[in-house]
Amino acid sequence: YIREAINRDLCAYDPYITFRPKKGKDKDPVYLEEHELEALKNYDLSEETDSESLTRVKDLFVFQCFTGLSYVDLMSFNKEEIGEIEGYKVIKSNRTKTEQGFISVLLPDAIEILEKYNYELPRISNQKYNAYLKLVALYVKDEETKQPIIKKKLTTHVARHTFGTYLVNKGVPYETVARTMGHTNT
Repeated sequence: YIREAINRDLCAYDPYITFRPKKGKDKDPVYLEEHELEALKNYDLSEETDSESLTRVKDLFVFQCFTGLSYVDLMSFNKEEIGEIEGYKVIKSNRTKTEQGFISVLLPDAIEILEKYNYELPRISNQKYNAYLKLVALYVKDEETKQPIIKKKLTTHVARHTFGTYLVNKGVPYETVARTMGHTNT
């Protein structure tokens, strides 16, 4: 609109030419620590609620934590992306966002979830998924104190951060972690 105003002689120059917005500060990534992930993974939501949706969301989130898949890649995941390399089951695909190829070893926890759903993961909208994740976090409580174990706001991206942090803590080189997660650079 500014360029059009200049072209029509309604404005002599672009008043925003010297404007530079302040760059926002990066927030520290949120991820689950191993004890939080274990508590979530092992928590039986059926004792707290009869909502199968919450159990499916919990399973999807745990699957993301052990594969590093983004929400969009999770929702487009299909059985054909699973291959085998040196005796290990792997997901071999491209990130939807960057078109960057990646290979991720399917850890036993991820395979267990795939088998539970016969390799057809449930589908859910991103909005519903994130809303249900907040509820899931509230239900996962310490058996003795009855206090929530996870005090972080769970989102689909927390799962990716959890996966990356898990790999780094296990001594996997940053370059390998970046490649596994489909990042274009380290």
